[in-house]
Amino acid sequence: MEKQGERQRLRGFVVGPGEGRQIKIPYVPEISTIKAGAADTGGTISVHEQWHGPDDTGVPRHFHHELVEMYYVLEGDMRFLLGEEEIVAGPGTFVYIPHGTVHAWRPTGKGPVRQLLIAIPGGFEGYLDEMQSLPTPQENAEAWRDLNRRWDVEVVGPTL
Repeated sequence: MEKQGERQRLRGFVVGPGEGRQIKIPYVPEISTIKAGAADTGGTISVHEQWHGPDDTGVPRHFHHELVEMYYVLEGDMRFLLGEEEIVAGPGTFVYIPHGTVHAWRPTGKGPVRQLLIAIPGGFEGYLDEMQSLPTPQENAEAWRDLNRRWDVEVVGPTL
C-alpha cells in the first residue's frame, strides 16, 4: 500500500475458488472463509464466504449500531428475520441489513447453505477470530457479552 495524502492507495487483488483464510465458528457447523478483510481493504469492507451445515442453530436476534451487513445466498435456503419480517432466502437472494435493524438468520431445509457476507466497515473477521478462545455462552455468558459489546453486536432476543 502507498500513502496518498491521508488515504491509503490500495492495490487490487484476486482470491480464487477455495482460497482465503478459513475461520471455523465454535460450537456450530459453520465455516467463514475471508475473501477480503479489513487489512486488505484499508478497513472499508469485509467479504466472507460462509458455509452453514443444515443443523446450524443460527444467530440470536441482534442489531449493530454502526455495522451494515449484506448477504447473498449462493446455495441452499436461509431463513432471515429482518426487522419484523421473516423470509426464506434461496439462491440468488440478496438481503441488505442497515445498522440499527434487528435481524437473525438460520439455515432451513435439509442441505447446507453457502452465502456471502459483506460487512461495512471492514474488520468483522476480528469478532470471529476472538470467538475461538471463548468457552460456550452457557459456560461464560459474561465473556460473550463483553465480546459482543466490543464488536458492535447487541443481542436482543433468541434465535429463530
